[in-house]
Amino acid sequence: MNDPLPTLRVRTAREAVTLATLATLPAESLARWLAERRWFGAKGGVPRRVRFARVVPLPWSQGRFAIAEVVTEGELGRARWQLPLAVQSSTRGLGEAVAPIAAVTIDEPRAEGWLVDATTDPEFIRLLAGAFALTIEPGVYGLSVTGDDATFSVETLGHEAFVVPHGASVRLLEAEQSNTSILVGEVAILKLFRRLEAGEHPDVEVTHFLTIEAAFPNTPTLLGRIRLTKEGGESGPEAGTVLGMLQEYLPASVDAWRWTLEVARGGDVSRYLPAAERLGAVTRALHEALASAPARRHPAFAPEPVTADEVQRWAERTKEQMTDALDLLERQRDSGSLPAELIATSDRLLRSREEQLARADALAGTVASDAGLLVRTHGDYHLGQVLRTAGGDFMVIDFEGEPSRSIAERRRKQSALRDVAGMLRSFAYAAATVFAEAGEGRAEAIAHWESAARDAFLRGYLRTPVTMEGNAVQGHLVGDEGGAHFLPRAAEDVERLTTLFELEKVYYELAYELNNRPEWTWIPLQGIARLAAP
Repeated sequence: MNDPLPTLRVRTAREAVTLATLATLPAESLARWLAERRWFGAKGGVPRRVRFARVVPLPWSQGRFAIAEVVTEGELGRARWQLPLAVQSSTRGLGEAVAPIAAVTIDEPRAEGWLVDATTDPEFIRLLAGAFALTIEPGVYGLSVTGDDATFSVETLGHEAFVVPHGASVRLLEAEQSNTSILVGEVAILKLFRRLEAGEHPDVEVTHFLTIEAAFPNTPTLLGRIRLTKEGGESGPEAGTVLGMLQEYLPASVDAWRWTLEVARGGDVSRYLPAAERLGAVTRALHEALASAPARRHPAFAPEPVTADEVQRWAERTKEQMTDALDLLERQRDSGSLPAELIATSDRLLRSREEQLARADALAGTVASDAGLLVRTHGDYHLGQVLRTAGGDFMVIDFEGEPSRSIAERRRKQSALRDVAGMLRSFAYAAATVFAEAGEGRAEAIAHWESAARDAFLRGYLRTPVTMEGNAVQGHLVGDEGGAHFLPRAAEDVERLTTLFELEKVYYELAYELNNRPEWTWIPLQGIARLAAP
């Protein structure tokens, strides 16, 4: 039986979305409500403590909207969350997907209603999208509202205001998990970040640099952003928090993962190879753009040399991932929870533990003096982070990085070859997905498809005739030629470093599948065997 909904008794709707009123909500009820939201993403379950930290009432619709920051504490530590709020009257009714936070009893005028997440309110999302066209001062567009100890600001980026097209629909998209997205007609998408951290948000920061500073054509243009800035004298990047971003929308595009699966299911390898090569070229152009920043103007993007100590840290990180995954594999092997068909392969891998760990050291030791440069990267690069456009090109999106890592970690400069390794592993998962659907009869064809897709991607990325024989790069690449100053100078070192990052990735996948999808463990096991081939 569900617990009864708490009730807020207020004089006006405006009073319901003030910090003083919201602080009276039972913490246990709010914690349960948060834990049931898809975007909450707290695998630690219901938070132990929860409170409203600040609220900024918005001057819309007689004050029934506000932006709130909620702070939780639980097994995964302390976290900040964005919670837009709306008071809906009983005459509006609640849609089936709307879960009220509390009931609201209003005295003036006498009415009953609910406190809800404002992103489910059609009027709120339209007003929010329209705020980018408001005039703050001549040539400056957006909105600035101060409440409690913070200022909520909507900012248009560029010289022209973003105007919602006449008659365009503004609707909430249901697909995302960690964020909330609002589609504005067929021209823009407004993404609201739910989990908050102070400072520059990598998705906004990188998209701004690529589309406004570097004029990179293969990322949708950043049109605006939403921020929450603390009042009271604090300054510097940590005083502000990015709440959202407005970005160009590409109608009729599809994510490259779905498109790749459709093509792979058709079995025509030749149809996919030009696209994979083009994706490689786009990825190379992406890294060149990210590595193009002059240090004086853009220190957060300026390339830095890779030291031997940094390469050794990469090796240690890879070995830690390998050790954790192999320990987990051994425990599941000994407990009998491993699928029977994987036991022989797992036993061979476990017997080669020391050889596997030594390989990471050998790769790092060989490449230590020729590791290229540290640059900003995508950070979580795979086919799902790329759009296939209606015109047949690729657009790179979602520079948020791995959501489980802090913003500081996600903004850290890396080797560009980490992104390359991530995309190569994505091809492996695409091939495995099709193989799992097709059964044993097409295993050889799917393995051929993966190998051909890898080769084509690398041809496009390295801009040189390259084939993959086993796991070796055949061909010539000099890193400081043709704009590749951020890569190792020798082809052999490109291959070694890519392999090191693939090893880290594939052992991460092994641990993930063992913990979450044991029936998919064969995919990383197959990848490990491929990387071990001479």
